Amino acid sequence: MPSNNQFDQILLQRRKKFLANFNQTKTSVLFACPADIEYFCGFSNFLVPTEREAFLYLSQDCQTDLIASFFSLSKKIQGVNFSKGCHGTYLQNNIKNLVSRDQATSLFVDYSSLFVDELKLIQQTINLNIFPLNKNLVWSQRLIKDQTEKNKISQAKNLNKKLLAKITNSLVEGVSEKQLAVIFESECKKYPHAELAFPIIIAFGHHSANPHHQPSHKKLKSETVVLIDCGVKYQGYCSDMTRTIWFGKNPTQKFLKVEAVVKNAYRQAKKTLLKVKQGQAVSAAQLDQAARQVITSAGFGAQFTHTTGHGLGLEIHEPPSLNGQNPVQLKSNMIITIEPGIYLEGKFGYRHENTIIV
Repeated sequence: MPSNNQFDQILLQRRKKFLANFNQTKTSVLFACPADIEYFCGFSNFLVPTEREAFLYLSQDCQTDLIASFFSLSKKIQGVNFSKGCHGTYLQNNIKNLVSRDQATSLFVDYSSLFVDELKLIQQTINLNIFPLNKNLVWSQRLIKDQTEKNKISQAKNLNKKLLAKITNSLVEGVSEKQLAVIFESECKKYPHAELAFPIIIAFGHHSANPHHQPSHKKLKSETVVLIDCGVKYQGYCSDMTRTIWFGKNPTQKFLKVEAVVKNAYRQAKKTLLKVKQGQAVSAAQLDQAARQVITSAGFGAQFTHTTGHGLGLEIHEPPSLNGQNPVQLKSNMIITIEPGIYLEGKFGYRHENTIIV
């Protein structure tokens, strides 16, 4: 892992690279998405990301985090200033002062992450041109992971695999979905810098036919399907993994058939992805089609109800979406999941998923 000074330099280069998209010296940008703020300045003290706890103001001469008044910073971030106040009149005064100091003529704002009342507040505060920020400029940078990000995701993958093994070893008759979820969360808390990337999915029997089933008090019985979809976040970066197993000694022929089809679809998607390493162009749609064709040919096309996968990083779901309509080209150092599945309503579901560095 890089030292604090090295990481500060990485963050500085990220900000410089992004600001190079704006050739006007009097242009500034206001970020509201917590993951964007963490990516560009390393600030990650968010307690409830769905609430407003920080903004990031960037210009050629100024990088300032506007943070909630209750935050007490344990360390400084090189090249980034901090100013308390990201609500109401505090937000108004902060933005007014920053824009005035920069003598900015344009402010690009992330409309997709703002609340309506915040946008109105900003519009009332400053008398200059306000434009919607093109998020593709952000994603074109965040999509390609640097070595630091890849290292953290690899750590998250390894830990996720270890914790998943703990859960599968805890499968006994009578244990409930909720009890296993508690075990996973408790084990995750034992590791420094780790947390859940999302609420774990544990589904017994017909519950596994719901791709996003949340653990219930249903107890495990012998000779049934168990689907576990879990994610670990390590130093802010996510991993995602799903395994489906038969708990018992006599899996049904239907289960064995579905298992074979899904795993073959997974292999075909990975085989298609290898073309990127060989220098060939592969789109997100082509990867989806590679897996979907296998499942459709086996007669389960209507039961594959979601995309073949998604990007991930600071957020558990990031671009690119691996869907049949997405023309985005997959490139080296993107991080994606491949997760084909078949869901037979009222019976069971089967999904197989791994986090993959392209």
